Amino acid sequence: WSLVDAMFDGGPVHIKAAAASLADQADGFVQILGAKPAFEDAPVMTQAVVKTAFEARVTGSLRMFIPKVIQKNTKPGELTQVAELRRLTIVFMCIKNVKLTNAASLERAHQVVRTIQTAFYRYGGVINKILLDDKGFIILAGFGLPPFAHEDDPERAVLAALESQEQLALIQVVSAIGITTGTAFCGIVGSKERREYTVIGDAVNTAARLMTFTPDAIAMDRATVSSCYATGRRVQFERIGRKKFKGKAN
Repeated sequence: WSLVDAMFDGGPVHIKAAAASLADQADGFVQILGAKPAFEDAPVMTQAVVKTAFEARVTGSLRMFIPKVIQKNTKPGELTQVAELRRLTIVFMCIKNVKLTNAASLERAHQVVRTIQTAFYRYGGVINKILLDDKGFIILAGFGLPPFAHEDDPERAVLAALESQEQLALIQVVSAIGITTGTAFCGIVGSKERREYTVIGDAVNTAARLMTFTPDAIAMDRATVSSCYATGRRVQFERIGRKKFKGKAN
């Protein structure tokens, strides 16, 4: 009752239980007789106050759950249109030997995600999704998403993939990675009740299929390799041949 007595007339109600075993269940009820009149001198929250309160929430505990692009384009009470076609480098990663079966495996999964985050964030990548399906423990990341976009994003993606694989190997975790570069939709999908920032496109689908090319290596498309050669030579590549994927003409 202490939580609502400032807004309603009424009070706690004590019910005599028919049996001793019901005594605890009969306690804690309240009776609402009506709403109290609104306070005439209640302060009115101005737009500046609302904005300050909103920004305080975003910069607080919620910040870690909100993509940077959403934070950048969000205003109090509204969400500006965040949708565009961009040239991105997509990274699909499959973790082979981590299963979520008990509390111990959950902690190991957290360790894996933190390891990948450290490598990807170092090079300006954004982790978009973490999934668990029949292929295994899947992570989808993008390089070139706003506000992190660089001329050498394809090379950054490859370097991040290499570093994450090296660090995962130190904790005996095997991973397979697919990388593609191309135009993809990045923006908000969903209704007013539930929305999500995502990436969609052929480059995303192809990266997922390249991820299955080898069980423990990094496979990428020609566009990613060409872009890496154009912006730098920090990475060496080895041709592994061509493979036809279901639903792909080339």
